[in-house]
Amino acid sequence: MAVKIDGRPYTVHRVVWLWKTGEWPFPEVDHEDRNGTNNRWTNLHEATSTQNQGEQRHGGD
Repeated sequence: MAVKIDGRPYTVHRVVWLWKTGEWPFPEVDHEDRNGTNNRWTNLHEATSTQNQGEQRHGGD
C-alpha cells in the first residue's frame, strides 16, 4: 500500500512511522503479525532487511 506526498510514492507503514516518531525509519519497518496491510502503530517496529524478510524469526540468526 502506498500514498503520494508531493507526487512521490511512500509506503503507508513508513509514513505512519514518520507521523508517530517524527523521523523516517532506519533501515526498515517490519510488521509484527507479518500482515503487510496491518499498518497499526502497535504492529510496527524498526528492523534490518534480514529481520524484515523473516530470516531471524525462522532460526536464520
